[in-house]
Amino acid sequence: MGYDSKIGWTDHTFNPWIGCAHVSPGCANCYAEAMANHYRWAKWGKGSSSTRRITADSTWKQPRTWNRQAKRDGVVRRVFCASLADVFEDRPELVEPRARLFDLIHETPCLHWLILTKRMYYVADLLSRVRSPENPPNNVSLGVSAEDQTRWNARVCDLVAGGSVPNRWGRFVSAEPLLGSVGGVPPGLDVVICGGESGPNARPMLIDWAAELRDGCKRSDVPFFFKQTGEKLARRLKLRDKAGADPSEWPTEFRDVFVRELPERWTSKV
Repeated sequence: MGYDSKIGWTDHTFNPWIGCAHVSPGCANCYAEAMANHYRWAKWGKGSSSTRRITADSTWKQPRTWNRQAKRDGVVRRVFCASLADVFEDRPELVEPRARLFDLIHETPCLHWLILTKRMYYVADLLSRVRSPENPPNNVSLGVSAEDQTRWNARVCDLVAGGSVPNRWGRFVSAEPLLGSVGGVPPGLDVVICGGESGPNARPMLIDWAAELRDGCKRSDVPFFFKQTGEKLARRLKLRDKAGADPSEWPTEFRDVFVRELPERWTSKV
């Protein structure tokens, strides 16, 4: 079967709802907000005027179909959950759909769910509200976005500290958009994903920043996945793909930095 996601580190993308709010500099040019505004899906923000749109039942049926196909093929498929939202945003209207989401995760053991958040401070509390006797499921990796050293220090430390994340879950970091030099990769992460920003207002990512992060991953024996150069660097390198996400276009002189490694946890057989 073909994969339905254009994101290089996942097979599928599933959005249980749409909508979020800015929490740090990485949110400034949010592609999800731009899409939601364009299609009038939801209104970003924290106030009462903001909205969260629960997706259609037809969307919620898709993971069950993917699970059946993965079981038939004898493989595990990766599902990036909530590319247009944050599963751990604490809002009253998300209590029921979040519980429904974790029921769905339990029902799809041939899928490995990749959940990315900027709100580690809510994870433990919100998880406690959706646990059944079987919770937490073991087919989840929780990731944090960390666009600069400040956010890396805060979010990655919380991620690896252990108290908020179930022991059976994997842990990963998305340094995208990478907005500065970042150091201090802890061992034990599933993977560190690195990428530059896309869009008309994209901020630049330096190759040296990506190389430093790659080196940190090597020292800690953590897989490193280079997703894209970002629009600024793609223009400088004269790439056809505006986001610089096509590996076939990447210059050979940067092949030791522009590498794509995935953890065994994400690619195992059923």
